[in-house]
Amino acid sequence: MLLLPAWIDGTDEALPRGGIWIRPAKVKVRFGRLIHPNTQEKNRDEQERLSLEVLSAFRHLACLEVEPSLNGNKENHSL
Repeated sequence: MLLLPAWIDGTDEALPRGGIWIRPAKVKVRFGRLIHPNTQEKNRDEQERLSLEVLSAFRHLACLEVEPSLNGNKENHSL
């Protein structure tokens, strides 16, 4: 089993808190590197290590900056 961290940004503009209808908005999805859990060990230490690795991946994806490219579109150069 592999884990693929993904961060979805912009959904708060598409459906604000308390909103009823979805609005057009730019939504970005960023994918992190695959995480390979140690399937041989199923103990508390491995669960904690895996949880920290996933949390770290989410934090990294959330903090990536999007830079404008030469053609005017925004591209993510940090992945």
